[in-house]
Amino acid sequence: RLAAEQQLRDMFDHMTEAAFLVRVEPGPRYVFERLNRSLARYGLHPAESAAERTAAELFPAEIAAPLEAHLRAAHAAGRPARHEL
Repeated sequence: RLAAEQQLRDMFDHMTEAAFLVRVEPGPRYVFERLNRSLARYGLHPAESAAERTAAELFPAEIAAPLEAHLRAAHAAGRPARHEL
């Protein structure tokens, strides 16, 4: 099981498409748990620094505001979020 989990983490980290995992907390508050390495090409925080941070803490305002709105809409609809940066 641990080997399978590591394999999934490795696949996530090495995807060519930028990806992130977000935890929904009460409020709702959207907390980033993990960013993959592909986001680095956008000048964003590396994966190691993403834990426990919100979009406003990770991204410039022109990216964070529409991303937060998109996360809220996806959460309200009960579906996964896909967002173009």
